[in-house]
Amino acid sequence: MRSCCLQLSGRSVSPLRFTCLALLLLGDCASAPPPRARARDVPVSYGRQPADPVRIGHGSAGVMAYFEQLHGPRGQRVAWRRVGSCCAFRLAGPLSPRHGRLVVFEVTYEGLDEPVLLYVDPFQARAPRAPRGFQLIAPARDAPPRPDSISL
Repeated sequence: MRSCCLQLSGRSVSPLRFTCLALLLLGDCASAPPPRARARDVPVSYGRQPADPVRIGHGSAGVMAYFEQLHGPRGQRVAWRRVGSCCAFRLAGPLSPRHGRLVVFEVTYEGLDEPVLLYVDPFQARAPRAPRGFQLIAPARDAPPRPDSISL
């Protein structure tokens, strides 16, 4: 009886083992996280100038989710507060409001000399990146859920 084996680097490998190995390798490639923009790839003006805001989209929920992921360069949690809005602009699209405004946040973290103003667009979404001096860290999967609102 003739055995059915593949030759791989001079060694015989059964088709079942070869298939399992191929599936493991393909699964590992498919589950790899997408590459993040390196700090030097992000323009200095990103998020710090009204002409280049962080386009988060999804309204207040999107803003909250973004600031939950935003951290300092060594993983420090950020503290942030809304300081106002500026810079009216026209929105395109039949279902969107006609005009939007950027929202300005003061952001700081432990070790930062002075707070940074970040300009955020809560109406239009693009793949968010971290401004220079910050990084995005996804929340842990087993982290407890955050409340939608806090009553004071």
